[in-house]
Amino acid sequence: MRRHLHKPHTQQQNTLIFEDGNQTRDFIHAKDVAKANLNALEHNDADYKAINIGTGKPITIKELAETLTQLYNKPNLKPYVSNEYRKGDIRHCYADTTKAQNYSTSNPQSLCKMD
Repeated sequence: MRRHLHKPHTQQQNTLIFEDGNQTRDFIHAKDVAKANLNALEHNDADYKAINIGTGKPITIKELAETLTQLYNKPNLKPYVSNEYRKGDIRHCYADTTKAQNYSTSNPQSLCKMD
């Protein structure tokens, strides 16, 4: 994500978004992933289990690009939505965090939270 969405804002370029921009992803901060792994290490019943780590809250790619535009204070850089669909792209992808909640002591934060 960093290279694809960060670079255009620092180089005064519009962000290119494929499809219609309404595809969703679950973006989580690396510190929250590290915390989740440490929490799992403290629970023997988590051994050898697949546990999805994420916020469980999908955000559209278009919304992410618009948030970055605000954070970088670049209102002139509007995302360019190509409406071109690429073969193999996944429309919606976000974590089911049900298992992770059993081992977590905190709620992970989305990278896009502006509060």
